[in-house]
Amino acid sequence: VSSVAWIYALAAELVHLLQAIGTMMEISDTLLGLTVLAFANSVGDLVANLAMARAGMPAMAAAACIGAPLLNLLFGVGGATFLGNLLVQSPYPFEMNLQLYVSLMFLVFCLLAMLIYTYVHGMEIGKGLGGVLMLIYAAFLVTCLG
Repeated sequence: VSSVAWIYALAAELVHLLQAIGTMMEISDTLLGLTVLAFANSVGDLVANLAMARAGMPAMAAAACIGAPLLNLLFGVGGATFLGNLLVQSPYPFEMNLQLYVSLMFLVFCLLAMLIYTYVHGMEIGKGLGGVLMLIYAAFLVTCLG
């Protein structure tokens, strides 16, 4: 229990530090969350998924690529919304800005592109899909930063 408390405290301090840097540099919290926090949150998954793929378990690595963000999204938004409504205010105010709408559209587009690509290629994933997904992410970053 104390380990979880320490992790929570350190994570909260890092987020506050990032917010302070963003405020000094006039960068929105949304943009920081979509770029810096998302990258920092994903590095561990990237290393684990690469290790699984190199160990001969590509199906497990691919499933983890979909499952981990889905778990974060459903429990993160679901838990925050539930607690926000329970503890603070009902209905909990959630500010949707243009960057969040754009990121949501990119997410839907990326998931559809992956589904279509794997279906067209007989449920086999090759280097092409990796390249396509990296191009989509580059377009996402350019759109968010622009």
